[in-house]
Amino acid sequence: MNTWRGLPAWALKEANVRTEDGSRVVLPYYLLDGRLYAERVVAIDGRRWWRPGDGRPVIPYGLAWLEEPRFRRYRVLLLAEGESDALAAWGALAHHGVDVLGVPGAGTWKPEWRDHLDGYCAAYVAGDGDDAGRALTRRVTHDTGAQPLELADGDDLRALIQRGGGDAVLELMSAADRRADIRSAWDRSETVDDFAAALETIGQAA
Repeated sequence: MNTWRGLPAWALKEANVRTEDGSRVVLPYYLLDGRLYAERVVAIDGRRWWRPGDGRPVIPYGLAWLEEPRFRRYRVLLLAEGESDALAAWGALAHHGVDVLGVPGAGTWKPEWRDHLDGYCAAYVAGDGDDAGRALTRRVTHDTGAQPLELADGDDLRALIQRGGGDAVLELMSAADRRADIRSAWDRSETVDDFAAALETIGQAA
């Protein structure tokens, strides 16, 4: 296929995304070992369904992209909402040391998926800039400790990348790190002067 939702053709090819009958997009879901687990089918009118439709548990999108555990300490993990956001982030950020995992939908997150974050030096989550996406971000942050990326109202990761490239996401990651540093400084400070000194150090390091 040439493109889908403006995503790079090479990324779709690498992920084995294909079209059927010119009207459906098929997104394969693979296990960690690369075996095909299921497929998400997206119709031209936006309807979605799973194949096979046998009720098997949902898994994250992009498991086969994850780094081997022994090398994860050199990379970070970004959790995105939906397949197209995950594909956009993977295409833009993989060469920046960022692995990407897609949560199939805002309401599909499972706490046991936090095991996939093991070994990474840092983790971030970027739900869409709407109520459902922000609820997803809060759940993932609560369950995993991942740093939340703050997207503007109505925005999503794919649109952000298509406007500003991977650098736009890296800037959000840097902002999330600064917020985490400030929270940590507050927790460690015994006095207002301690906190002010810590903020000055954070500002110098930025």
